[in-house]
Amino acid sequence: MVAVRVVRRGLTGTDRVPRARREMRGARREMRGGKAFGAFAYQPPGEAPVGGVRGHMLGTVTRALAASGYPRAEADALLFSLRDAVLGDDADRDAAADVLGGVPARTLVDLDELSRSGSVEALGGLRERRALLRRTDHPAVAALSGMDENGGLREEAVVRLAARPGPLAAAVLALRTDDWVEPVRRRARIALMWRMEAEEAAVILPLLELRRGRSRASGVLDVYREACRGDGPRLHRS
Repeated sequence: MVAVRVVRRGLTGTDRVPRARREMRGARREMRGGKAFGAFAYQPPGEAPVGGVRGHMLGTVTRALAASGYPRAEADALLFSLRDAVLGDDADRDAAADVLGGVPARTLVDLDELSRSGSVEALGGLRERRALLRRTDHPAVAALSGMDENGGLREEAVVRLAARPGPLAAAVLALRTDDWVEPVRRRARIALMWRMEAEEAAVILPLLELRRGRSRASGVLDVYREACRGDGPRLHRS
């Protein structure tokens, strides 16, 4: 079993909701005590317990963070719990997909930036992460792989997400439209211009708005809005 680490920041700021503090402390105590079945240790999916236990722990962390407005300083706890959940069974992965699809756009951007920083580990090395993506046909796995620090794995995840309908896939594609790796960015932009369903546009537009000031994101929002107005899909070249 390979030990993992998670960056931890202050949990007891006076601006936090007391109930949220208690839930976060309780969740972390359970993790330390082993009740989360290895939440601080890497376990291959085949060794994870059944029953959605990891997803339950993810729910505890998510509720605590939601109660305090999803503070950026605690995004590491959410990311770690998400990564831990996708190593579990299908119920755990479903829980991870629900959380990823339900957090505010700003929080999704925070998770993306933190994912690529390499400061929170839970999915093993690159070989393990790639194997997980290739053998697991689940949107939560593809979504987290689309935020990976490795550009090749992000590109592989984008290809999978481009073939998967729905707002979660659309959200991660939107995040990747300003990726610093050109093939990743190009694939994401092409795929995004075919995402015109109302539920997809509802998650794409806020994310593109948040990226608008970035140099690599120049023009993407405007092109997507034109496509949504009925002009049809268009490609935006960087």
